[in-house]
Amino acid sequence: MAERIPVAFEGDGAGTAELTWGQREMWRTMRWLDSWMPIPLVRELPEGTTVADVVADLRFVMSRYPSMRTRLDTAGDGMPRQVLAHKGIVDLEVEDVPDGDDPAKAAEAMRERFENAAFDFVRDWPVRMGVVRQCGRAVYQVSVVCHLAVDGFATGRIDADLAGRDPVTGHAPAPPPGTQLLELADWQSSPAGQRQCDRALRYWERQLAALAPGRPAASAHRSVPPYLRLRFESPVISAPPYLRLRFESPAMYLAAQVIAERLQEPFASVLLTLFAAARTRVSGVSPVAVLVVSSNRFRPGLADVVSPLIQPALCVFDLAGLTFADAVGQVRQRSSAAFMNAYYDPVRLDELIDRMAAERGGDIDLRCFYNDRLAFAQKPAGPVPTLDQVRAARERSTAHWLPYQNSQGERLFVHVNAAPEGLVLGVTTEGYVSAADAHACATEMESLAIAAAGDPTIPAG
Repeated sequence: MAERIPVAFEGDGAGTAELTWGQREMWRTMRWLDSWMPIPLVRELPEGTTVADVVADLRFVMSRYPSMRTRLDTAGDGMPRQVLAHKGIVDLEVEDVPDGDDPAKAAEAMRERFENAAFDFVRDWPVRMGVVRQCGRAVYQVSVVCHLAVDGFATGRIDADLAGRDPVTGHAPAPPPGTQLLELADWQSSPAGQRQCDRALRYWERQLAALAPGRPAASAHRSVPPYLRLRFESPVISAPPYLRLRFESPAMYLAAQVIAERLQEPFASVLLTLFAAARTRVSGVSPVAVLVVSSNRFRPGLADVVSPLIQPALCVFDLAGLTFADAVGQVRQRSSAAFMNAYYDPVRLDELIDRMAAERGGDIDLRCFYNDRLAFAQKPAGPVPTLDQVRAARERSTAHWLPYQNSQGERLFVHVNAAPEGLVLGVTTEGYVSAADAHACATEMESLAIAAAGDPTIPAG
């Protein structure tokens, strides 16, 4: 039986407000996927770490960041409201494993239990934390955080603050920087916030008008009407495990460096061009619509906010007749415009998409997602690879279909992650495109990268 240690916390910023746009985006995704979208972390603790140290870490996190003290009021018929507490108590679970047992397995079992346990948005705090202890020593820490409280950039901010505490007092040297949670919600509801939303929706309307009607199935934004989702209904999806393609390509990583250096374009723009071109080639559809995940943290006061700020940026790329070099330029320009307009109220966007679909007599296909996570990795450094190195690296590419517990719904979702030799694509798809087309899209990105590294004037579309 695990021991539970009550950890009391207290912090500033208590109150009630509407959900921020990033929270609304995350909330409707949770309803679509029928998941509280837990973000797990299992880490081996340094020698000498005690349970008291982990208690101090948990108290620090709960006290410092308002999102960790935020729960929901779902009593109304519409979008929930956030309720930010001034203080409270959260449990730290401590599990002792016998000498001779594998503590790593115990940590994985704890993670799985934390993730699979039912989550109550009204009563539960957003974090579940535990320690695996063996022979009196804290060996592993297990944390699972609800995605409604953080995104990837926010977890990086938390890690930096934990590392930067005063070694004697355990306190942070300064209050949390930037806009705070309730302050952000108030601004988004203000006339200035609504003007920002209006500008973004005008951009979306122009881009959506350029797209042909999608197939008769529903789009990512329209699969369940917004307020049906809020009543915890979800679409019918296949039972887990789902399949995810893991495609590791050292050659694509090296080739993208060559292309970026030769064209003097951002590395991220080259990768997105590879995906847009591969998607166009495999699907035979042009223009192609890609929902690119935008952090929104380039906006004033938002760089250090500990709360989800990510929202989809609608990019419409028409690469027909373009060389790859020209395509990179188009992708850079259009994605930059899309990121500037990826800050909006998702409920109002749903209404816009519903209206346009009704006027056009067909659904708008918005089920192709792209998420470049290399922002968390070290940028390419050192000398630019040679073409011989690029071509030789293809022999080290690997592709595997792996079980995946979390549904992404009926979407094509491509994540670009760091890997030991450069990058790895994680591709999930459930009925939107075939497994063969998902695999073809990944391998086409690699083939196109190698070809464009040698000659960027090759056709893109």
